[in-house]
Amino acid sequence: MKKARFFTEERFAGIVRWWSAAAVYFFVGWGTSLGSQTSVIDFVFFLGLAIGIVEMFIVAPIIRNMFNTREGFYWRQKTVWQQAGIRLVIVFRSMFIVSMIVLTYDVINIAAIRIVGLHPDTVLVPGEPILFGIFYLVYFTLLASITRRFIDKTKEK
Repeated sequence: MKKARFFTEERFAGIVRWWSAAAVYFFVGWGTSLGSQTSVIDFVFFLGLAIGIVEMFIVAPIIRNMFNTREGFYWRQKTVWQQAGIRLVIVFRSMFIVSMIVLTYDVINIAAIRIVGLHPDTVLVPGEPILFGIFYLVYFTLLASITRRFIDKTKEK
């Protein structure tokens, strides 16, 4: 009887994606002045752009070439317009995920402040790379599974 492995190729790919999102957050959120901005829109835009660029040019090729996952994607079979559209989708997807993470941090902080009864300006759970990477991986996996199910349903019809 063959025992199932815990660390599958998909999980290793998830670990790479988690680490890269956490590293980009570390460099952009803590290493630049964007982390201390009062405008969340600037932070979401530039962090989403940075994660999208890292996803396009570093993470996706590493995952595609190192791991046997479902997201194998061959760029040479696509036209230039298809490649440009896919790259735009990747950037907008990362911006959407970052905005969802910002909303998640807000909900957690507001709920914790109301439960504990602290001052409204208190930040109980500040942004930090490890938790940000976990949230990024959760939202990325959720969005990928929704997209995959939608594509499968449309192919059936």
